[in-house]
Amino acid sequence: MKKMMPMRLRVLLTILPIAIVPILVVALVTVGLIRDRMINQSRVFYSNIVSQVETNIDFFYNQYAIVLSDITQTESFLTIVNQPQARNFREQRIDLEREDRLSVYGRVRTTITTRSKGDFILLETDRYDHDRKKDFILTKFSVNDIVLTDKSNFFDSSVYKVMNERMNMQPVFSVASCMGLNGYELDIRPGFFAPFLQDGFNNITKAVGIVETKDFIRDLYKKNTSLQSGTIYILDQFDNVLSRNHPDFDDYYDYDKTKKKYILNPGDPLYDSFTKMSFLEYNLLNTDPAILQNISIENEIAENDDDEYSVKSRIIEYKGIKYLSFFTISPLSGAKIAYFHPVKQILGPIVQMVNMILIIAFIVTIVVLIISLFISRFFTKPIVDLTDAARVIKSGDYTSTVNSRKYFGEFVELGETFNSMVAQINTYNQDLERLVKQRTEELHDANSHLKTANNDLVHINDKNKKELLMAQRIQMSLIPKVFPHSDIISFSALYLPMEALGGDLYDVYTISERKFGILILDVCGHGVPAALITTMAKMSFSTNSKLFFHPDKVMESSNKDLCEAIQGSGDFLTAFYGIIDIDSMTIEYSNAGHNDMLIIHSDGEITPMGTNGPVVGVFNDMEFGSATVKLHPKDRIVLYTDGVTEAMNFEKSLYMTERLIDIIKQNTHKTSKEFTQILFDDIMTFKGDVPHNDDIAVIVTDVI
Repeated sequence: MKKMMPMRLRVLLTILPIAIVPILVVALVTVGLIRDRMINQSRVFYSNIVSQVETNIDFFYNQYAIVLSDITQTESFLTIVNQPQARNFREQRIDLEREDRLSVYGRVRTTITTRSKGDFILLETDRYDHDRKKDFILTKFSVNDIVLTDKSNFFDSSVYKVMNERMNMQPVFSVASCMGLNGYELDIRPGFFAPFLQDGFNNITKAVGIVETKDFIRDLYKKNTSLQSGTIYILDQFDNVLSRNHPDFDDYYDYDKTKKKYILNPGDPLYDSFTKMSFLEYNLLNTDPAILQNISIENEIAENDDDEYSVKSRIIEYKGIKYLSFFTISPLSGAKIAYFHPVKQILGPIVQMVNMILIIAFIVTIVVLIISLFISRFFTKPIVDLTDAARVIKSGDYTSTVNSRKYFGEFVELGETFNSMVAQINTYNQDLERLVKQRTEELHDANSHLKTANNDLVHINDKNKKELLMAQRIQMSLIPKVFPHSDIISFSALYLPMEALGGDLYDVYTISERKFGILILDVCGHGVPAALITTMAKMSFSTNSKLFFHPDKVMESSNKDLCEAIQGSGDFLTAFYGIIDIDSMTIEYSNAGHNDMLIIHSDGEITPMGTNGPVVGVFNDMEFGSATVKLHPKDRIVLYTDGVTEAMNFEKSLYMTERLIDIIKQNTHKTSKEFTQILFDDIMTFKGDVPHNDDIAVIVTDVI
């Protein structure tokens, strides 16, 4: 026998939740509101910071655009780009060593160094360099290792493509390698590149650029210490990472590139007072640029276009860590900015609040426990007396009573009621055996009647099963097992009824040696009614396929036959009937409210054969349309009922037409019979153990 919970414990467990749950509910709601407020405040704060970084980048972009424009308009620069082409190596050498030429280069170099710290380059693809034997000249106005191995690298570069689209002096901001240049750290050094457009030229033959140091972008945001608590990525418009602040040489803890984690060396404190971040908070930072691979900043901005802020933000999760992320694209430079701030850092103060709530809840629990133990004694004494008396009565002594005068409140009435109940039980017990004997005889008679009725039901059920089995065999005989033989086309089919009797049907008719009719239909409903309509439909289409030689006429005549049989019953069917003509290599079809049937051509193109007529069996004298599609060798025609595309799995997901089309495209090299088996296996794999929710019928025709 299961041990019962003591009454005093029950009282205690009742009082404790009443006292503690309201405190916890209020605390949790408060914590939730504070959490939302902290997230929103952080969103506003860091949106402004990211926006400021964006402004700084655009400011310098605008400045460098002015610098490039000013330099290319100076008389010295124009002298360089407009000088005649040297005819040979000697002439080129003499020209380079001329004093006035050196003076021109010096003036350009002076102009550049006063306006920029970067390396200025001039690329002329319309000149020949006799010294290096190159069909271009790359002029560098400072000592650097920037080279261009072939001018095709420039014309194939991302920078050139943008220049060619714009055809103006607006600079392209990107890493230098995106211009086709080679050199030390050019894959991380940012640059500003612009075409030098000459009057009378409609293509780009000259380009200028300023290649900055790798820390150029970092210097724009490193003074903003608030960004230190998260990770900022600056990308060019081609998604190359120009700069990021973690890991960085300014980080307090050493970074293990292999493990992609910060490490705690001997002697390192657990908290850095300068950055105001702990070692654990450092390891919450994102240091893996792979986070950007699954994020399209353009899509993030487009999806959050209704946000009131120019910087779009949302919470994402990467490698088990949640980040409050921010995204923006610079309107001038096209630079993309992504900032990821660990949510745990934002919600740090809430942890302290939760700890305080737990302490208060513990104290309240102890106080309530003491009070409950004291109070429960007064409530449990009458209950214990009543329990003891009940045990005596259970043993067969119906004279046991309780002394209710010692009780208080409602327990007095409960004791008196208990005593009165015991007296009544004693009286009822005397008549119990007589009543039991009488009820036993009545039950015996009822049981005899039930056995007789049950035997009748079993007989009827067996008879129904035999009749249903015979009907199933008759219906399955309607489904063709052998198809007409032809050297040009081949057939294969699949049929799975939802119940013993189904409402789907397919058939193939030999109209002549060179023409074949193919039919598939789906009766609304299942079971015996649907099976009867299916039988009538087979007979009607079989007869009409011999009388008429166009699908729409076959459909119209069959509709009349079925309307006479089922009109007014509320039943109807959808059908597809087509005639394949081998001589003209066409299929002429009529689709009466059925799914779009599919033709996959040898080149992989899908041609749907859509509805061009109403459903069958509703209204008499309806007109049905027809259409003709040209066939080619290796084409495949797939007819199916909606039981295929509406097959459902445990997740309530449907098989869908898209998946069917994918299976068709993936197995064009298979025979019609092989493909039918593959489709059956895929449907069963998708459904799992979920029962059929509709009949499934498929017939596949291959043009050999």
